Amino acid sequence: MRGYLLLLVFSVAIPAAVFAAILLQRYYNSEVARIDQQLLNNARQLALTVDRDLAGLQATLQTLALSRSLETGDHEAFYRQATQVRDYVGAHVILRDVAGRRLINTHVPLGTPLPSGPLPGDDQVRRGKKPYVSGVMIGAVAQEPVYTITAAVVQNDEVTHFLSLSLPPRRLADLLKEGLDPGHIAGIFDGEGKFLARTDRHGDFVGRTAPASFRTHMQANEGNFRALNADGDAVSVAYARSNLSGWSIITSVPDRASLASLHRALWTLAAVALLLTILAVLLAYAIGNRMAGAVRALASQAAALGQGWSVDARQLPVREVNAVGEVLVDASERLRQRERERDTAERELRTLSETLEQRVQERTQELAAEMKRRSATEEALRQAQKMEAIGQLTGGIAHDFNNMLAIIIGSLDLAARRLARGDHAIEKYLASGQEGARRAASLIQQLLAFSRQQPLAPTALDVNNLISDVSELLRRSLGEPIKLNAVLAPDLWTIHADRNQLENAILNLAVNARDAMPDGGELTVETANGRLAEAQATQAGIAAGDYVLILIRDTGAGMPPEVIEKAFDPFFTTKKSGAGTGLGLSQVYGFVRQSGGCVQIESGVGRGTAVRIYLPRYAGPKAPRPAESEASPTPTGDANVTVLVVEDEEGVRAHAVSALRELGYKVLEADNASKALEVVACHPEIHLLFTDVVMPDMNGRRLSEEVTQRRPGMKVLFTTGYTRDAIVHNGTVDHDVSLITKPFTLDELGRKVAEVLKGG
Repeated sequence: MRGYLLLLVFSVAIPAAVFAAILLQRYYNSEVARIDQQLLNNARQLALTVDRDLAGLQATLQTLALSRSLETGDHEAFYRQATQVRDYVGAHVILRDVAGRRLINTHVPLGTPLPSGPLPGDDQVRRGKKPYVSGVMIGAVAQEPVYTITAAVVQNDEVTHFLSLSLPPRRLADLLKEGLDPGHIAGIFDGEGKFLARTDRHGDFVGRTAPASFRTHMQANEGNFRALNADGDAVSVAYARSNLSGWSIITSVPDRASLASLHRALWTLAAVALLLTILAVLLAYAIGNRMAGAVRALASQAAALGQGWSVDARQLPVREVNAVGEVLVDASERLRQRERERDTAERELRTLSETLEQRVQERTQELAAEMKRRSATEEALRQAQKMEAIGQLTGGIAHDFNNMLAIIIGSLDLAARRLARGDHAIEKYLASGQEGARRAASLIQQLLAFSRQQPLAPTALDVNNLISDVSELLRRSLGEPIKLNAVLAPDLWTIHADRNQLENAILNLAVNARDAMPDGGELTVETANGRLAEAQATQAGIAAGDYVLILIRDTGAGMPPEVIEKAFDPFFTTKKSGAGTGLGLSQVYGFVRQSGGCVQIESGVGRGTAVRIYLPRYAGPKAPRPAESEASPTPTGDANVTVLVVEDEEGVRAHAVSALRELGYKVLEADNASKALEVVACHPEIHLLFTDVVMPDMNGRRLSEEVTQRRPGMKVLFTTGYTRDAIVHNGTVDHDVSLITKPFTLDELGRKVAEVLKGG
């Protein structure tokens, strides 16, 4: 019995000891992690402190760069300002010209001869016009370790001077001490891995290269590691990067200081655990002796009971052993009863399991059949909706194109018949045919806008200015019975969008509002700045952020929900036949989505309609107000200017050649890129390449690159009938591309050619 008790003690003590060891190990690891995290937090905080100091110095330097004395070249006045800055921030000011010649250094009096030469970061400052923070170096005048902050002096968008602050590294060492925990050491390494500052023995370390073990570990923006410092001591190190300078700010603590108390605590806990284990073994041995006597007495009683002998009650040392003897027979009977009950329960459970499996299988089959029927129904519904949409789209296109073709073909037939009779009065038929062709071209542009395939030429726009410019056109379109109100928000953000497309969108919405108010009413155009939260943006299908809102609200008849659901569908219209194409709202929807925004409709029968257009805020420069322009006649060409037309479609090429000759230009032609290159090689007098984009073998973009490589001064004008090609990306025409879309009029061609030849 004693052996079993000892075994029991050890069986409990050993796992407890293992568990305690694991807890101690975890406690040790957590303490090490806490120390590492504390070091890392200190390094981050010190990095923020250094960045704040650098940001303040950069702001001071950039403010000084705006001095009027630099614009006028008054170096004496500027020297006085620089000395004030030197006394205020504790840093010397250096002024150099773009060639690196030092003009002013507050370290010496004005007029003292100064050495010349560049400072680190001059090229970066010249290119980016942003301040640059150097590493540690020996000052050319001070002849002691310094670091510099250099900014550009910009006049008329050109860098005219370099303005620098020269600061002693001791400034950084003092800055690090302000936020450092006791016992810790902090330091700064520059981009070349040299000590820039150190809170302990700063003078011995500044300018020295960091230990190789430090440089190996400091590859990321921040982190922890352990290594040997310059004195050969094992230290725990944390580092963080400065965002403004790229320096590495480190904090460290010697392991002998940070871990000594932890080791003492661990050894104390281990000694206490060993002592408790010894006491538990001695106690178990004593208790085992007492229990062994009681168990032997109980064994003799059980043997007598098994043989049918009468057993006298005996008072044993262990009360629990007495109870065992008294209930032994009763417990045996209850055990047999429980076994019978268990057998009955197992039989019932087996029957229930067999029935349950059968029911689950039947229900699973029913659910599978139901899911199959539902999937088939949903697929049939999607197919029906798809076919309905295709039918509506193709039917609308066929209807409108047949009307326009009827006008064009009918007008040309009548003109031909009159010419055959010798009657030359065909102007009205030609005008009618041209109007039909323009309407067909407009329909194509509307379809491209709906499908988000039109080429956009976005610019920075002030929506308030745009609405003010088109307000007179809106009033003429609305008529006298409708009052136009404009509620324009002050300080409206700038957007980046195609001005013409946005004007058309506003005009389309205004015309729809006019048709909804046949007896008159009010139309309000409102602008506002707003921010779409994550939930709103997700619902609208755009990114969360800042947007400019254009709200167009009328007091018309309104729309029921079923009309709102189809309002943006192509060729869907509630107007009478011939009163509209059904592409107005589709064009608005396509343009807004292509521009990165969204459009929403709120309406109800008898409650008017409100259309909200959200366009993303533009972070670039503020939009200039466009200059007013007057209509001018079609520019005429110069017979001394030669244009090469490259087009693989014979009819289109013949039209372009005739149009350019009509404008007065000398024209050469080619039906593919290979022949075009041959013509360019034989005719050095060509001024302009007018080429289609989509051609076999070599497209227009590749042709233009080949031609301009051989003839760098040649202008290029592209033409295309479809935008998904080599010169349009993400719906926007490439910034270096001049483009005229097919079909084009003689007036449009003349203006575009003149614009390209002038370098516009």
